Amino acid sequence: MNPMWYQTVNQLKTLLMNANITYCFDQDTALALQNVPLQPSCIDVMIQWDQLELAHTLFIDEEKTSIIKQAMKGFFTTRLNGIECHIHCLYQSVVATDPDRLQVEQAGEAFYVKSLYSFLNQKQTKSKMRQVIIEHLDKEQHRINEHNRSIWSESAYDAWIQRFGAPEKVADNIHQNPYRFLGSLIEDIGVLSGKKVINLLGSNGLKALSLVALGAEATVVDISEDNARYAREVAASAHLKLNYIVSDVLELPEEQLTGSYDVVVMERGILHYFLYLNPLFAVIRQLLKPGGILVLQEFHPVSVKLITSKGKKHKVTGNYFDHSMKRVPVAFSKHLQSAGQPLEVYEKNWTFGEILTAIAEEELIIKRVEEKPNIKISDSGLPKTFTVIAEKR
Repeated sequence: MNPMWYQTVNQLKTLLMNANITYCFDQDTALALQNVPLQPSCIDVMIQWDQLELAHTLFIDEEKTSIIKQAMKGFFTTRLNGIECHIHCLYQSVVATDPDRLQVEQAGEAFYVKSLYSFLNQKQTKSKMRQVIIEHLDKEQHRINEHNRSIWSESAYDAWIQRFGAPEKVADNIHQNPYRFLGSLIEDIGVLSGKKVINLLGSNGLKALSLVALGAEATVVDISEDNARYAREVAASAHLKLNYIVSDVLELPEEQLTGSYDVVVMERGILHYFLYLNPLFAVIRQLLKPGGILVLQEFHPVSVKLITSKGKKHKVTGNYFDHSMKRVPVAFSKHLQSAGQPLEVYEKNWTFGEILTAIAEEELIIKRVEEKPNIKISDSGLPKTFTVIAEKR
């Protein structure tokens, strides 16, 4: 990032804030402030429409154009430190409540920017900009996956021992009642005998092993060696055949991507590990044979992103449209007795619309969507989970 350009962005932000003008940096400016590798030559900022004339007075006459008003927008151009600044507004819109407005930090300074995801969702976004964003997300995804891999490989085995017991005990439980770890998955998958199933981010493998016990041929893909160790030991004790691939789902070997699976299973607490959903569903499409189905069970975005419950009290404490990535305690940490440094992973929560759109964009035909309520009496009426069944044609 060019130091003078950054200094000017910060100066422009300060000018607007001191005048109590609501702003949001846009276009290449927004992307650069989100670490997308661009070198903008100008600065783009959107402001509240009824503050455009006030903003115009902040700049000297010799450096600014007059305000141009069109049907849907108004704008003018000025210069700061020799850098061209485009200042615009959209009439009858509210910048402060724009769901794509995101606060980011650069060099200790906070900036409001247009989320990079908004550009991926806009049809008018140029293909070059779209490609730069996707390449940036790919690199960030790899970085985050490596961090999450190290966390999930640190103490997961011990956590599963604490949660489920020794592998020998779990093996007996699976043989006694293979349905206990499956819940409603069995209803969604249907007849298992002879089916080839792959469980992506399959964690400790207990669901996949239960499917094997019921007649399926199962593969697990997961990034954690600790998860694989536990699953393989349970499989050995249960005398069940399980193919466990330790891999980033987005980096599966080519021999797996041959369209040979009847069912892809993903369930509860999976999608938040992905910065961009389309590559994931593209992999799923490559895994499935024609007529094969994706069974996705996930926590409902309303319960994850929006509502906080305590007994019978419910509060809207989140932002359903928040695009930010957060560090949160790893899922298995609640099963550990250690009081040491908390283990944290990166997660990004998605809206329902974003999830369904990504599935459809990768040419998987959505056959059924089911939202399920929370089973707690105090949370009755609130969605807790959802299921999507999608088919490859």
